Amino acid sequence: MIKNRQILVLLIIITSAMVIIWYLRLARNNLPDLSIDNHSRIRRIVLKSDSRSVELKRSGKKWILNGIIDARHEAVVALLKTLEKIDIKSPVPAQSFEKLKSDPDVEKVMVSVYGSWFRLKKYYVYKVSANTFGNVMVDKGKGKPYIYHIPGYSGNIGLFYITREAYWMPHVLFQYTLKNILSVELSNSRQPGKSFIISKTGKDGYILESMLKHDTVPDLDPEKAIRYFSYFHLIFFEKYADGLSVVESDSILSGIPEYVIKVTDSEKKQKTVRTFPIYLEDNGPDINPDITFAQIDDDELVIVKYFALDPVLKELDYFIKSQ
Repeated sequence: MIKNRQILVLLIIITSAMVIIWYLRLARNNLPDLSIDNHSRIRRIVLKSDSRSVELKRSGKKWILNGIIDARHEAVVALLKTLEKIDIKSPVPAQSFEKLKSDPDVEKVMVSVYGSWFRLKKYYVYKVSANTFGNVMVDKGKGKPYIYHIPGYSGNIGLFYITREAYWMPHVLFQYTLKNILSVELSNSRQPGKSFIISKTGKDGYILESMLKHDTVPDLDPEKAIRYFSYFHLIFFEKYADGLSVVESDSILSGIPEYVIKVTDSEKKQKTVRTFPIYLEDNGPDINPDITFAQIDDDELVIVKYFALDPVLKELDYFIKSQ
């Protein structure tokens, strides 16, 4: 009798456990799974917000941005890993979600991920960088909002869903061949007397001018001119200054640039880069010796390491023949 009771209890425990597992699996299956089990299946990604959109399309080992140029490899890899690994962290209460949707500072991004033949996933990301609700996502077919994350990663995954085209482009500050540069103008606000314009005059000739005195400087060393132009072959910046508010960015750009570098190519197209110092402390006098802000033409601010810029930050005397 006792043995039969033990068997009965054991059967009840096993049955209960199976029922619990079944319910947990059922509940899990009802949750929206936005992850892609293997990102190698992905052939095209479309990210779209109210005002901007980007398309990333696989072409062999490369990804093409908006059907025009190669996309930045590191940025695409980060997004692919995010698409593969995102998981639900917690639900978002309906009332909180309604409040979140009405917040003008929250950017809504539609994410569409395609395989070779059909769409794999479609969902919406509410990029909530300064909110306790984290990164809120809503599946297209299941309207309940959830906070998503990457297990083991504490960063803001919303930063990988960028609809700004420039973000996906290679981080190139300058990219010229020696033959393609017509002139370089460098303005130094701290030492105006060392500002200069150096220009080609024919096949192998160069002319050096002082921007302060507006006259030609004699004794130009042509080898130094050639070497200087070659430094513009490929210079990268580190990243976009995404952490700045509009007010902070406007404040920086309203200041006097430390350097202004203007490169005119053989087709008379000009590229202008302005640099602005980064201070170690707010309202402090000390400048960060390693990095600087830069604005490419009239675009947004980027961050550049000084060692990348140093080769082109020459002074007027650099080009003079040694005595």
